[in-house]
Order: sequence, then C-alpha cells, then structure tokens
Amino acid sequence: MPDSRIKKWEILLALCALGVGLYFFLAPHTVSKPASTFDPVFLPIIGELKAKTSLPIRLPKKLPEILRSGNSPVYAVVGEVGRSNYSVYFATSIDCAVRRVDSSCNLGHLSAASGLDLVTIEYAAWVKVVQLAHNISGMYFPSTQADMRNNGMISWKQGNVQYSVGIKAGSDNDLIPLANSVIDAEPIYTDNLALWNHYRNAKNGATFAYPFNWNLIDEGTGITLDNLDFKSTMSYSRCGADGLRCGETMTDSFITVSWRDPGARDDRYCPHAKEITFNGRKAFECGSQRGRYTIETDRVSIQFNHAKTRADLTKSERVFLGNFQINSI
Repeated sequence: MPDSRIKKWEILLALCALGVGLYFFLAPHTVSKPASTFDPVFLPIIGELKAKTSLPIRLPKKLPEILRSGNSPVYAVVGEVGRSNYSVYFATSIDCAVRRVDSSCNLGHLSAASGLDLVTIEYAAWVKVVQLAHNISGMYFPSTQADMRNNGMISWKQGNVQYSVGIKAGSDNDLIPLANSVIDAEPIYTDNLALWNHYRNAKNGATFAYPFNWNLIDEGTGITLDNLDFKSTMSYSRCGADGLRCGETMTDSFITVSWRDPGARDDRYCPHAKEITFNGRKAFECGSQRGRYTIETDRVSIQFNHAKTRADLTKSERVFLGNFQINSI
C-alpha cells in the first residue's frame, strides 16, 4: 500500500511538471531588450549622426506627449549635419520635406552647433530667459518669432556647443521638459576618429586625438585639455581644499598632459601606484593623490582632475587614452 501511494505522487508530480513545461513552450513571450538611453524614434538615424558629426550628440530619453497627440506616428528626420553641427526634425512622415518653410508635416526640431553665441535680451526684447536643469539658463523664443516654421524654441549652451529644441506652436512650458531631457542625456560621440581633432608634438613625437568640443592649450612643457562638455555640469567650489581660498571655484573638466624628462629619476606621482601596461609601455596608475586618476610613464604624465579611478572616465576620455601613442617618444 505505501508503494502504491508513492507511485501516485510521482505520477502527479510528473504531470504537473509536464503542464508547466507546455505552458512556457506554447505561451507567447518576449525577449527582454536593454533599455535605450534615448527615445526609440532616433534609432534609425543615430548611425548617420555618429558618422558625420564630431559634436556630442544629445537625444531626449522620451519625446513629449504634445508631439504624439495626433494619430500619425512621429519620425526623426536628419536635416543638415556636418562636423560642427547637426539638426534633427520631428515629422509625421519619413519623407517629410522638413527644410521647406511651408512643410505641414514638420512638428519640431532638435539641433546643435559649435561657435555660436546666444542672442541676448538687448538684441531681442521678445526673448524670455528660462531656467533649465543644472543651473543652465536658456532663451525661449515664442512661436511667432522663433522661425518661419512657427516653432516655439529654447536655445542654451553646454560647453562650447549651442543646442536648441523646437515644437510647432510650443510654449515655454512645452519646451522646458524637452530641453532638460536633452541636457540630462548621456552624450554620444562619433566612432569616426577622423572627425576628432588630432595633435602631434613635433619635439617628442607624441600623438593623440581628442573630441572636437575639447579645448587644447599647448604650454610647451605639457598640454591642458578642457573637456567643455563635462565642465558644463561638473564644476564645484571647495573652501580650504587643494589650496583654494573660500569663494574660488575648481573645475573638474581639465585633463593635463605633462611631458617628462627621460633622464630624470623615477619619481612617481604617488607612493602607492599600481604598475600597468599603457599602450605597450610600462606605466603606473594612481587615484589617491588629491583623488585624481593619473597614468604615468617614463615620458609622460596624464591626469584627469575629475576622476578617482579609470571607471570614472567618460567614454570619450577612454577613447582618448586608447589612441594616445607614446611609443615614438
């Protein structure tokens, strides 16, 4: 009798397992996809932007509902794009003639350009100053004044790049959330290093590439690179730290490249440096001295003021390190 009950339980468990297996085999299911950092409407055009512009590409995580209020889908259409500028239009048709003033399918735009200055109140009394994320001030242009397409528009500067977003007949309340989403977006950089600036030191033969929106100052004994895109949101003040007086501001955006005398003694940046291989050469890395991540070889020292470890570096900074050639020094 006990053997009979055990067999019944075994059969029941087997049937349950079979039922669960059939459910998961026959029931429809979806494969999870990694979350995108920007609205999926931009997926078809991101490749073209990365191939043609050197500017940091900032795309909103989600388009505002005002652009999706109709029954038609919203498309992202590339307008003008070059090394130092790009524009994307929101349209109701993939074939929308977005550049035409009378284009009824145009819903708005997103653009970026370097080397431009924001218009000020003294030159345009109808412009309204608006406060955006990270204490950035922007200019709101009403739809009747912004452009010929009747787009309300907000413009602002991050680093040395001027960004703008526009929505047809959009108010400042419609545009501020879109602008903030662009400001908060993780910048996407081109994979085409031919679009980056290139530096070569004629004296020691060192070479590297750096993003178009970084500012380079050659001081002879070294290089200062100002990551302007990073600086826009990552500066701070400290009193009494690092020799600063109260009220002074220390920016974390600087990268310093110092050339070292090959005949000098091996005097490393910090006493507890970790030995690594950097582009084929013996090097040391350290993040403890003033909390700044540093790589040193016998010929060069590279210091990132904002980072404590390599993990703190931005993607563009890691690419910068990856193509830094010191073998010829």
